[in-house]
Amino acid sequence: AAAGAAAATAPVDISNPAVITSKAPSLPLAAAERETTVPGAFTPDAQSLTQKDVDSLLAKELQTMSFQEREQCMEEMHGIIPEAFIVERPEQVELYLQQFQQELEKTIGGGRQQRQALTGFEKAIASQSTLVDPTNKSFRLQFLRAERWHVARAVRRMTKFFDFLDIIHSTTHTHRKFELPTLQDLTAQELEILKEGSVQLLPARDAVGRRVLSRLDHFGIGAPPNSVLRVMLYFFLACAEDEDTQKKGLVMLYYSSKTLKSKYASTNGKHPPHFYKLGGLLMESMPLRISSFQFCLPDDVAARFFNPIVMIALGTERRVRSRIHTGSLTECLYGLRTLGLPTEEIPLTSTGDGIKLKNHERWLQMQSAKEQAAAAGAVVASSNNKDSSGTVKTTTTTTTTMTTQFPGVICPKNEDVLLGKGTVISRHPGNVRMRQILESFSNQYDSSERRKDKTSLTWEIWTEITKSGARFLKEDPQRGWWVEVDEATARRKIVVGMRDLKTRQQSSKMQTSRSSTSAFTDLDHRKRRKLNAACFGAGEGCI
Repeated sequence: AAAGAAAATAPVDISNPAVITSKAPSLPLAAAERETTVPGAFTPDAQSLTQKDVDSLLAKELQTMSFQEREQCMEEMHGIIPEAFIVERPEQVELYLQQFQQELEKTIGGGRQQRQALTGFEKAIASQSTLVDPTNKSFRLQFLRAERWHVARAVRRMTKFFDFLDIIHSTTHTHRKFELPTLQDLTAQELEILKEGSVQLLPARDAVGRRVLSRLDHFGIGAPPNSVLRVMLYFFLACAEDEDTQKKGLVMLYYSSKTLKSKYASTNGKHPPHFYKLGGLLMESMPLRISSFQFCLPDDVAARFFNPIVMIALGTERRVRSRIHTGSLTECLYGLRTLGLPTEEIPLTSTGDGIKLKNHERWLQMQSAKEQAAAAGAVVASSNNKDSSGTVKTTTTTTTTMTTQFPGVICPKNEDVLLGKGTVISRHPGNVRMRQILESFSNQYDSSERRKDKTSLTWEIWTEITKSGARFLKEDPQRGWWVEVDEATARRKIVVGMRDLKTRQQSSKMQTSRSSTSAFTDLDHRKRRKLNAACFGAGEGCI
């Protein structure tokens, strides 16, 4: 038992993600993820830099990276994620959580006497926040996944997150200062900014299954910076609820419009400098990894002035994962399409002078329903535990399992099979994959004569489809979200898919037969035989 306990608490090579799964290769940390001082931290005088200065800075940063490290950054930007970061073994996850708690206690305890003021995390403990509870494993896993299972960096990210909450909620929301914000926590002005639609979460994922968050350049300009950042915080935390996005990262899409302006726009049309500093802190502390930044800007003087400001404000780690597309809206969309982004879902009209709000309004309705379900099922029991010195421990709150679950799925995964009709559903990656599986079973299904054999085969197909985590989903037309159907309904979908496959195969054979040139070839041969018979034994001119 002692040996087992020692093995459980033994230090793990946290820089090697291969410990999560024995099949994963050992991957070194990229240079952009090492502990370095960000040379491009945003400052007000950074606005005087030119695009040439930014290109020189980016070239120097890339030169410090090895070929393998540059390839890793490029692959992550395109959504190629190593298996070690996707497949998680429960025993290794539990070990990482133990190390996270140990590192957190060491971080909070170190230098406490030298600090004159409490940190944001210590204030969260004093306010009995549910987020600091060690049993809240799902929240801590978000930081571990965001930092690719590097425990020390994950702890620093989380402590920065509470510092950000302390700053951003300094004047409002004191009763829920260190809790995850909901729609009810936002002020009337913040709700107005949220409903404006300048920032939207696309209803579809990209080609590799990542969520995409789009933002217009005029978002929140002229509004109070804290209100704008609280709205952005709400979007990021909504994205972080999706486990696939935690593992694969989020795609940030930024596009500019010359005609659309913010209703809060000030005279200079820019955010104040401290907005970018707080925005940088939000990027560094949120429990979510942004794997790709895509900027769509017009090729004009204003964009050439704006490009260096954006690149400098991003910082080193995010700058190497950024791409800027310049030109017309059509040219930018073409560039995004080559990267696998669902450009048809971008909430901008074809002319670029209007915002589409249908999907955004439906998303807000689903968020409200989900938060109401969570509020109805959450039961919290709080208690203050202090040690002999009077210091509040981190184990202050215990949250029971929610009794009410949100009944729907907001955004289907690429592996899911969607029930319904239409081109959008038939082209969904999960439906395409199901048709491929049906084709592999089609001969066996057609050769089965007994109904019992066909039924058994449909369950075998269902198992093959769902073993990767795929679900069979059907859209609720009244509520707007997707719901998972039962196994019997899923089997009927498979039977219908087999019938449609057989119909397409028969139609394809008939089309091939009708369009074949064999009939013309046979006719030509018959004509040649007749000519040869008529001219047999004749002289010159016969075939």
